[in-house]
Amino acid sequence: MEIINHLRKKLYYFSGEDRTVVGQCPVKIQRSFASIGLFVFIIFIGCFLSATSFTYSLFEGVRWISLPLGVIWALIVTNIYLLLLYTISPTLLPTARKHNRKVLPVAEDPKHKRDRVFTPSMVFRMGFMAVLAIIIAQPLNVLFLSSFSEDSMANFRDEYRVDMLVVSDSSIIRQELASQRLFEQEVLAKATPHDSLHIAQSTGFLNEKVNEDHLFLRESQMILRKLKNTPKTDEKKVLRAQLQTLIAQSLASDQDFLNNIESINFQTSDFHADFEKYKANLANLITYKLQNYETLDQLLNQSNFYIKRIQVILKENMFSWFITLFVCTIFLLPIYFKFRIRKQTDFYERKRKKEDQFVRQFYKEFKEKYTELFARKMQLYNDHLKMRIEPHIEHLKKINTDLAIKYQSELDLELTTVSIQKYEYWADPPFRHKHQPDRRDIKTEQDLLKRLYPDK
Repeated sequence: MEIINHLRKKLYYFSGEDRTVVGQCPVKIQRSFASIGLFVFIIFIGCFLSATSFTYSLFEGVRWISLPLGVIWALIVTNIYLLLLYTISPTLLPTARKHNRKVLPVAEDPKHKRDRVFTPSMVFRMGFMAVLAIIIAQPLNVLFLSSFSEDSMANFRDEYRVDMLVVSDSSIIRQELASQRLFEQEVLAKATPHDSLHIAQSTGFLNEKVNEDHLFLRESQMILRKLKNTPKTDEKKVLRAQLQTLIAQSLASDQDFLNNIESINFQTSDFHADFEKYKANLANLITYKLQNYETLDQLLNQSNFYIKRIQVILKENMFSWFITLFVCTIFLLPIYFKFRIRKQTDFYERKRKKEDQFVRQFYKEFKEKYTELFARKMQLYNDHLKMRIEPHIEHLKKINTDLAIKYQSELDLELTTVSIQKYEYWADPPFRHKHQPDRRDIKTEQDLLKRLYPDK
């Protein structure tokens, strides 16, 4: 029992209320605030797991940083949430509010307005916390449901790889076609019919490779368009298989081309330099294409596609929505509990009395220090003034004793310490929302003149 009481007192720290006031309330109220504190502690743990999981996936090279970042993020969110819980508490002490161009104390506001839950401000704050809860829930979805999305992520990775390969190959293949046209324009235009026959025989292997790559580009783009537009799963599988076959054939063709290109020789010596330039350009382009394939595979193997994984899990796994709704509920339940405590218990009346006593006590001490400070400063001033004037009075005694005694009496009377009290401008200090009533009775012009000139 002692352990439960101790744990309940510890949970007060996370309830967003004054724990000294909560500790003086009945056990029922204490349990309510302990439950709020428990939810806030769960929010802290959830934020820590969410941020740690996210940063662990983000910083793959330095994963040790995930723990401190997880703690920092959890503390930030928890403090924001505690501030929100604190703002839900009603205003307890008298405070001036403008209502229909009149200044009214908060105590005179209609009770149904002060206890209203869905005010614009509260809706905005609850919406903000719901958005924050949704964001925090997504790394938790990935943490708990990632294994159920592996097939979809593998398909997405394959499609993404093919898409990037096609985009990369389209630029390289255009350069191949441009190199082929340039060779034909520079060589065939100057060649005789007899030379053209030898040139066609020598360049057949090169031109065949260019045409093959161009055909691969057209077919792969067509299959990709079909893959993106079809909703059928079985048809998608067939199209992915076709793309994989095309890419495998293209890679084998590229490698075979590089292995055999050095064995190709040009028979016509007049155009040997142009042929070697054409052959070298094609070899460089094919080599660059294979290097792009390898680089892309390395990048794809290192990327975990975290955002896409979140999208896939939300789209395909209904439990991800249960987790998201559960996290949102955890964030919003303490707000509901706080309003229920306000309506069903006298906690805030107890808190109002304690805060009122606290403010009045400190204001009383302030006024006492105010009076004491003025008295001390006045005494110092009087002592300093007396010390400066007394030598002149002593000198006056040698000339006119009666006059010196008169001035001495006036000085003693003038330097008497007077208690100075703080002037109260307001009728209800220290809350300052009611002005002092105007008790001046000024009805006629003669009354005003007497008020302004009382000695005449």
